Amino acid sequence: MSQQIAIYVLKHPETRQVFYVGATSNIATRYKSHLSSNQNPHNAKNQIIRSLKSHGMKPIMEVFCVCDYQDSHNKENEYIQLYKDQGCLLVNVASGGGGLRPMNTHSNPLAKYYKMTIDMPIELHTALKIEAAKRQQSMTEFIIAAIKRELAQPTATQDTHAVYAADGDG
Repeated sequence: MSQQIAIYVLKHPETRQVFYVGATSNIATRYKSHLSSNQNPHNAKNQIIRSLKSHGMKPIMEVFCVCDYQDSHNKENEYIQLYKDQGCLLVNVASGGGGLRPMNTHSNPLAKYYKMTIDMPIELHTALKIEAAKRQQSMTEFIIAAIKRELAQPTATQDTHAVYAADGDG
C-alpha cells in the first residue's frame, strides 16, 4: 500500500483567504512545523504566519483530499491552479505555486497586499469586499489595483525603477 498524502491549504483565520497550498504525510507535524519560529524569516508564508501570531492568531489548516504518494505532486499542483484561478494570491515557492520569496512591501504589490490584509480589521475587510463587488472585481483585484496605482506614483522614498520592475515593465 502506498503512503497517503494530505493536500491542504493555509487560510487567514478572519478573512478565510487561502494563502498557501501544501502536501504532507503527517498533518499535525506539518502544522506545528508551519507555526515553528525557526522557519526561514525571508519566506513570504512564514512572514504571514509570524504576523498572524503577533496578532494572537494562527492560520487555519484545512485538508481537501488524501491521495497516494504517486499522485500527490499532481494533486497539489491542481489545487494550486484551482486557487489561483479563483483569484487567491498564493505564496507557494514550489513548482506550480510561483509565489513570493521575500516580502518587499515597498515595491511588490502582492507583498504589500498581504501585509495590509493581515493587519486589516475585519470591518475594513468587509467594507472593501462590498466596494469591490460594486465594481465587479474580487477584493484581491480591487486592492491590488489600488496598490499598483499607489506604487506608480513615486515618492521621495520610493525607487522608481523598482516600481516598474514589480509591474513587469523594467
